Formats: sequence, C-alpha cells, structure tokens
Amino acid sequence: MKICFYAINGHGLGHLSRCYAIAKKLRNLLEMISLEADIQFLTTSEADYIVRDFPVFKIPSRASFKGRKSAASRYISNGKMMVCSMLSHFSPDVLVMDTVAQGSFQEFNFVKDFAKMGVLIDRHKKDDYNGARIHQAHLPLFDKILVPDDEQYEVDYNYEDSLKNRVHYVGRIHNFDLSEAWSREDVRDYFNVEDGQKLIYLSAGGGGDTEAESQICHLLDALESLDVRVIIGYGALSQSAKVYGRKNIISLTEPGVCQYFKGVDLAISAAGYNTYEELLAAKVRCLFFVQDKGMDLQERRLEQGMENGWHGCIDISQSTEEIRQAVNSSLVNDVPSKLLDRQDSYGDCAAAFELLSSVLAGNVERKLNATMAKSVMRMHSSGSIKTNSIVSCYHVWKMFVYHKEGEDAWQQKCIDASAKSDNEMNLLIVEEFRIISEMEMEMTEAGLTPYHRKEFIKYICKLDECSLANLDAKFVIKEEVKNYLIEKNHVE
Repeated sequence: MKICFYAINGHGLGHLSRCYAIAKKLRNLLEMISLEADIQFLTTSEADYIVRDFPVFKIPSRASFKGRKSAASRYISNGKMMVCSMLSHFSPDVLVMDTVAQGSFQEFNFVKDFAKMGVLIDRHKKDDYNGARIHQAHLPLFDKILVPDDEQYEVDYNYEDSLKNRVHYVGRIHNFDLSEAWSREDVRDYFNVEDGQKLIYLSAGGGGDTEAESQICHLLDALESLDVRVIIGYGALSQSAKVYGRKNIISLTEPGVCQYFKGVDLAISAAGYNTYEELLAAKVRCLFFVQDKGMDLQERRLEQGMENGWHGCIDISQSTEEIRQAVNSSLVNDVPSKLLDRQDSYGDCAAAFELLSSVLAGNVERKLNATMAKSVMRMHSSGSIKTNSIVSCYHVWKMFVYHKEGEDAWQQKCIDASAKSDNEMNLLIVEEFRIISEMEMEMTEAGLTPYHRKEFIKYICKLDECSLANLDAKFVIKEEVKNYLIEKNHVE
C-alpha cells in the first residue's frame, strides 16, 4: 500500500502538521493489523523538517520566490512539473491533500489520475476567501472528504447534497497526545521554574503573520512586572527576532512544543487551529487573541470557545495594563470546569481509520481488526494505557486471546468493537489492556526477543486458571517471565 500526503505552504503549520498527525496514527494502525505501507510526504512548506520520521519531498514555496519576478514567472510551471513527476513515479493508492483542494499550483485536476483514490482534509474556511469558487469546483473530484471538526457543527459547512455521502466528520485533529506529554513536575524541572512561580506560554502562531514579532513584544511588556517564567513558542515559519538574555524568558524554536503543555499554568496565544486545539486538549487555562490569517476563521473559533466557557480572550490591541489585569485574573482562577468536561477528540485516529477503511473495503477481516486497533489507539492517546509501544502491546493482547480463547474469540471481539462507539468499546477493554500492557512491559524489561515473546504467551496460556480476568490477581507476571526463562535454560 502506498500513501502520499500533500501539504502546501500556508500562513502557519496547520496543513503539514495535520497530515503528520494522521500519518503517525495511520502507521500505527497499519502495524497493528500487520499490513505494510509506504507513506511519503510531498510539501511546499518551508517547515518540512517537522516531519521527522517519514520521507519528505520538498518543493520550493511561493514565499521563497517573493520579490524575484524572473524566477516567480517560471515557478508555477516548474512546481507543477515536479509534483506531476513525483506522483507519477510513486503512483500512490491514496493521495491525501489538506484544505486547498486544487493544490499549490492548481494541479490536482492533472495529477488525480496518478492515484487510485483522492482524499481531502477540508478544514472550515471563510466563505469569501480568495479561491473559494475554485475550491468548491474541485470537491467532486475527491473520493472522500474528511472534516477535522465535530459532527455537531455540520451546519457550518455548506456541502452540496451530491457530496454528503463522501463527507466524514472525524473530529478535531491535533498533535497533542497525552501518552507522550511530559508531567507537570518534569516540565517545571526542565525549565527551572521556581516553587510558587507560574509558567506562562506565549504564541503568536506558526510564523506566517507579519505582526507576530510586535505582538510577542507587547505581551512581554505586559508580563514584565509579574513573577512568572515565560516560554515563547516560535512557530517553525517564524521570521521574528528571538528574545534571548532576558530574565525568566525562554525562547523555543523546536517542533513538538505541545509535549510541555501539561506543565503550563496559563497560555496566551493566537487562535490558530493547531495551537488552539492542542492547548485545549491539554486542559490549559488560555487567553486567546485573533489574528487575520487568510482563510482561517479565528474569530469564529474564539467566539465558539467563549460561548462554551472553555477559555478567555484578550484584544491584542489593548494596553499592557489591561492585558496584565486579564492575566492576573486568569492566574488566580481554576481551569474552567467546562474545559475539563470538554470531550477529548481523536480526529487523527478516526481520519487514519477512514483512509485505511477505504482501501480495505473488500477485506472484512482486516477492516474489523482495524476497527479494534482504532479503539485501542484512542485509549492510548487518552492516557488510559501506559506502555512503551502501543503496537507491541496490541500484538501481545491479540496473541494472548488467540492462544487462550481461540481465533474465533478474537474475531468476536473485533465484531463487538465495530458494533459499539469508541467510548463504549474503551470501557469494555481498558481493564484487559491495562493487564496486557503490564505484561508487555515486563517482557520488554526481561529482554525477550519477538520469538520468545510469542513462546512466553503460549507458555502462560497453558497455566491452570490463567485468563485476562485473573492474570494480575493470581499470577505475578515478572515471576512467570523468570520461570519461563528458567524452563528454556536462559537463566541459571
């Protein structure tokens, strides 16, 4: 199976980071159902380095030709040729595009036949943005449209009736993963935050806004008299001068900053899609402000969040004193209860499953396994399962059920998963998986090879009264691993 994610260069990082979030979950999903795939990226983004573990084919962005008329005149034709060349050679089973249906060079109509299936990730946009009519004209060319939003907001999307059977609302997509997030204590230690001192995160978006530098400086002036430590998250596309050498201010330019969010007391940020969703997913107290970002509906996003009681807001044009007062007020308040109650979204898992389910349409067994794997991935992302490798843990669970209860029992579990919602399925299997994850970690600690992992599972399944229901109550896995190794003459 071959899959290509094509992300254009935008005002921020949304296009590329959204594709990256889905690709990571898709890779896990494929590994869990023992299916190999070649996943590659094609992008015009100048932040291509944030995709660290997939092959990336980089094409220059429009921004790199700014002010160079002679080169810019040939840019579109050369760019279109490079996209066509890459896709014709790769011939993906699935071509995934984000937000801009026509492609960076208006080339989708020319390249769609190089792929067996075209999928669009279609984020909410301003109705009157430049290119809206072209966008609408290209929608019928896609086999599937994935909307990174909750289905309750379907009324905000004006799809024609002929397209609605292709549209799937997968939920919000972002890169915050609770299973990978640092603890509050680790974050505070890492950034040397003193006892009693508050940690504030500042962001002015992914870097494509010309006002970002002045906005950060204005916010720093407002915080200057407060006893706080400040992390400034500069987006990968940021052209702003970085702030160094000032007491209690840390400038970060690395990707993956959201892993620190659980240690943040307050975030003050532009309301761009990615940062907004990542901060709320981490349950951080937030004050958001609006930037004018092309097709992005930051005003609507902020208005919606305020109506739901998830966060506060500031006007970036307010005086430093007014902003300081808003910050002080937020710091003394608890995290909004409505934010704590906000349902977590795992749109990356759902989108990965939608991509895979289309390809597996004729393979019922693999599709059922993929349904189960999606539920497990959601549990892992929510922090319900602690394990070094969710893929390895999943295979341990599957092997245990196979050897203890038989193949039919596993298939029945998969059928049950397909008939229930993800939340219902999580409640059924979370305790089983907790026990399995402990087994997987003990096997890892003992250094069991893949072969001996399989043999150990066969060994323990033969023990009297051994089942997932009583495994942790009647058997000490650590001791059973040792017994197995002794039996196999691997230890004295």
